[in-house]
Amino acid sequence: MTIPLTEWCQALLFWRVGALKTSIPATIPRVTRKIKENNRLQFPLLSMSSPAIDLSQFDAEYRRQLNNPDATSEEVPDGRYHVNVDNVELTEAKSSGAPMLKWTLRIIGPTHANRLLWHRKVISVNAMPYVIQDLRLCRLELPSLSELPKHLGKLLDVQLEVTKRTKDGRYSVYFENRLNVPEEEDDIPF
Repeated sequence: MTIPLTEWCQALLFWRVGALKTSIPATIPRVTRKIKENNRLQFPLLSMSSPAIDLSQFDAEYRRQLNNPDATSEEVPDGRYHVNVDNVELTEAKSSGAPMLKWTLRIIGPTHANRLLWHRKVISVNAMPYVIQDLRLCRLELPSLSELPKHLGKLLDVQLEVTKRTKDGRYSVYFENRLNVPEEEDDIPF
């Protein structure tokens, strides 16, 4: 038996974005009940995949992590790490709604390679010296902060030394130094 998903998906989408006034669309419980009653339902839209995608390149890593599940689930311990900036986005802090820079940092060494850390910096008058310090360390100097969104791409692939510290169950990442600075960019006058 196949149930068309369009009605259920549409109701779920409208409910998720707040377009519906009711707390849960009537369609969702009705379809959910049908799913529970007959666990042999087929959802062709959910099982579609492209046969052209080759995942064999990930087989060795998949087997390694399958045999050692704790390898990626443990938290990165406090310490100093060399990282590569994988992504920087300008977003809003969930608690205050203030603008915030969210940095995604991929560890390149000396241990825990390929693990991710996040560095979040709320942009406020009080935090401005720290925002400027982070941007300067990445060699990004702007005439005004309002130009930052146009220059976020210049922060990608910058390699930094960072310190991760945990306090009261929450961790912070602090930028320490920039790594691999080409000689022409170095501030040494000779």
